[in-house]
Amino acid sequence: MNLDLGPEPPFRKFAIGPYQIDLVSNYDELQAELSSLRRETWPLDFIDGPPDEPKIVTKEKAGKNSITATVRCKSEPEAILSNGREKGIWDLCLILSYLSGRNVFLLENERRYQHIVHGFDVVRSWQMPQAAEIAWSNRTNFRSEREMRPLWYFLHLNSSSDAEVKALLGCVALEIIQRVENERSHAALPDGFEKLIEKLKKEIEQSEVEDQDLRNRLKSAVGKWGSESAAQTFRNLLIHYELIESSVEGIPLRRVRCISEMRNRIAHDGDFAIPDWIDDAQRRKDAAIFIAARLIPAMVMEYLNRKFGLMQLNRVQRNSGIIKEYIYKGTHEGMQIDGI
Repeated sequence: MNLDLGPEPPFRKFAIGPYQIDLVSNYDELQAELSSLRRETWPLDFIDGPPDEPKIVTKEKAGKNSITATVRCKSEPEAILSNGREKGIWDLCLILSYLSGRNVFLLENERRYQHIVHGFDVVRSWQMPQAAEIAWSNRTNFRSEREMRPLWYFLHLNSSSDAEVKALLGCVALEIIQRVENERSHAALPDGFEKLIEKLKKEIEQSEVEDQDLRNRLKSAVGKWGSESAAQTFRNLLIHYELIESSVEGIPLRRVRCISEMRNRIAHDGDFAIPDWIDDAQRRKDAAIFIAARLIPAMVMEYLNRKFGLMQLNRVQRNSGIIKEYIYKGTHEGMQIDGI
């Protein structure tokens, strides 16, 4: 249900892995009844200044769930993107849900997805078969349940209409990503450091401090010595993803720190970080909302796009460009966010 390849797609059937997908005969009629988000566009060649209003490409509407395609498979594989016992069709639905921005599911799961809330697509509808085939072939890049969780949380983020829940899911997903990527690239500690830490822990345990809980907290604190700060880990993540240069400084560096602090505050305190380099109060509020609602989900998408091997696609690269543009210019697709 809910597979959306846009109006009048140039193909009516395609294959993803072992699955053959066929659009239903009345697809065009049903597609027009699916829910849609508002899309706007601004002309790039205006002469007399920008227009007062953007051109509306599509209007928002609630729509309804519909069976828009059928799927066949001769020999179905086991699911990889799941912690249960689902078959490969589960992975296929997750991939199509991620790429299309809407929940794609089997009729038997309709009750689970009876609400109609969704996000924007990752790739355009005409690229869906190509992108889905690439993503399917790269499912094994998710090597643990922990590495899969950002995908699950992102899909829940798209399905929620609650702004605070969306922000929380995005921040928790980003925190997991940060830890996963940091563990993979973490440099070894100096020789003898780990032995020193263990010695200190042993001395704390054998100390005269009677409160066991306090001793445990002290040992935990000592165990974190030598580790990079969360802010440095996030900066390293951006460098690893080639979203910033290692020499980043000034306002761009403050934006990087604010994104990291925003993730930390929302995930742990339910509060927003303040972009303190912006003087205007309304601009500060707008920038904070933009970071929480747009930049952090874009960071989660960056991780997922890399895992799925989609980085060669133009629209996916646009997501990377959105992150870079804000960090270095304080704008979003040419429009001012910070106002400086």
